[in-house]
Amino acid sequence: MELPVEAERFGAQLRQTRRRIGLSQVELGGNRYSGSYISYLESGRRVATAEVIEFLCDRMGVAPAELGIGVVATPAVSNVDALEALLDAERAWRDRDFPAASRFAGRAADAARLAEMPDREWQALYLQAQALYYEGHFIEGAEVATSLVTHSVSEHAPQLRAQALALSSVCYRAGDRLHTALAAAMRAVQLASGAAPALQAEALMALLSALAELGAGENEVRGAALRLEQVVDRLESENARGIASWTLGTIYFRLGENDEGMRWHNAAYALINPDRDFRQWVRLQRTMASCRLDAGIRTGVVELLNNAERGLALVGNPIDKAELALAQAKFQLLEGRPADAATLAASILRSEHTVDQDLLSGEAIVVQGDAYAALGRPAEALHAYQKAAAVFEKHGSWRLISLAWRRATTLSEQGSVKSLDKTSTA
Repeated sequence: MELPVEAERFGAQLRQTRRRIGLSQVELGGNRYSGSYISYLESGRRVATAEVIEFLCDRMGVAPAELGIGVVATPAVSNVDALEALLDAERAWRDRDFPAASRFAGRAADAARLAEMPDREWQALYLQAQALYYEGHFIEGAEVATSLVTHSVSEHAPQLRAQALALSSVCYRAGDRLHTALAAAMRAVQLASGAAPALQAEALMALLSALAELGAGENEVRGAALRLEQVVDRLESENARGIASWTLGTIYFRLGENDEGMRWHNAAYALINPDRDFRQWVRLQRTMASCRLDAGIRTGVVELLNNAERGLALVGNPIDKAELALAQAKFQLLEGRPADAATLAASILRSEHTVDQDLLSGEAIVVQGDAYAALGRPAEALHAYQKAAAVFEKHGSWRLISLAWRRATTLSEQGSVKSLDKTSTA
């Protein structure tokens, strides 16, 4: 069987045939391939092997010719083919063209597998998982990273398993799979205990982020933070120290230690070089602004938000921009402009890009509630807080559940809400 030379054309034909038959991506994959993998094939990010094509044809009851496949011998793939595809992916990564990096990395992984180069395949898949994360496809990135944990190359390399687990944890957390993120991070920390400081730091940062988002106990979070602090000074890269400092700053703000949070964030700002990674630099400023706003601190917030807005307009993905809009809405509240805050929060909830971002949407609903309360609409505010709490409970984020219910309780205790207006909308 001949493999499709043009993956995009094959993917388009596969999508058309699947839809004509009436199968979803998950149904087509059955118990062998995930819906995400079928999505990769249909978008041209992965190249189907002869085995995959045979399976798909059997599932849909069609001949290979209906997918544009001829009946000739499978072409050989050389080591050079695999290397060239990986170089294309790395070139796109350096250019910050993450969709292209993801596509090229998928092709590099397929080429490496056909050329029987498992180490090159591992490298390509890791790059693809990173690109998917930066592109905003968090769960797809997590699935690719997770597949590396059981990859043949990782079998006798605990450091590689730790690396894959740390990345999968970051992806799962961004995709609101908090408990899965925590489990992956805990395994990563265990496997990285004797590894290089850079890997230990990555695993600990993933653990800290998951613990904080879930609302773990203060002692547990602080203990993990102290472990990360002990590693920071052993990191050789300034950028790596900057990202670790960024994480610590955010964690200390969450713990209510604002001065410590400011200290670590300022250290991160001094260490992360915008010439090396402009997107990280502007995302850091958005985080710094958001943490200060949550703590009721105005110092430097305007400049941070302006820098983030200008930078993310150039390099941010839709989720980056939605997170920035949330920070801007918080700033409008702090400045006494609740109507503007409500408008910004509503724009986040209307965005097609935040449909699957439940926690981000829930935080936007909390801001709506704050805006309604400030506008003298307590029934709508209470409804918003209750709606947000239900969103947070679905994912087990006790930090955010507590935030929403504290708002609702405070509003009720003020006596301004006699009963919930069932007709109000958030």
